Amino acid sequence: MTPRLEAMAVTLGAVAWVCCVACIVARGWSA
Repeated sequence: MTPRLEAMAVTLGAVAWVCCVACIVARGWSA
């Protein structure tokens, strides 16, 4: 993988992880 693609994959992975955690927290609060 090129450095640029690797950086983009890491960034997307971090964004997805943050969204997943936010979704779990939001569900916990609304429950």
